[in-house]
Amino acid sequence: MLNDDEYMEKKRELQLELLRLKEKRQAVEDQCEHWLELSEKAFDFATYAREAFLNGDFETKRAIMIALGQNQTLKDGKLSIDANPWLKPIGKAYPEIEAEYLRLEPEENRMNNKKTEAFASVRTRWLPGRDSNPQPSG
Repeated sequence: MLNDDEYMEKKRELQLELLRLKEKRQAVEDQCEHWLELSEKAFDFATYAREAFLNGDFETKRAIMIALGQNQTLKDGKLSIDANPWLKPIGKAYPEIEAEYLRLEPEENRMNNKKTEAFASVRTRWLPGRDSNPQPSG
């Protein structure tokens, strides 16, 4: 059993704790939003920086070089950069990702004859000017 004063004190403590938890939750949400924003920027940079560098003006190229890392040096026509830490995992994973990407790309002028033959009969029934009265199945 609590008297009125004890009840009010406990209620005040709980309300303060609830307020602290809400503030912590908001801080975590803000941090997550910030991380998401940074991740999106990093992904966009990794995706589009090469094209922007090749086609951009001097300021665009300069901004990309600064974003890549520090201590840019040019020696014997070769550029060296101490990459920013967030770029290193991308650089390490790139060969494997590129190999997978190339594996999925169709070979030039390669045709799958089995599929071509299988679709040929279907195409001739449904293309205008070939068989103008296709029969529904079933």
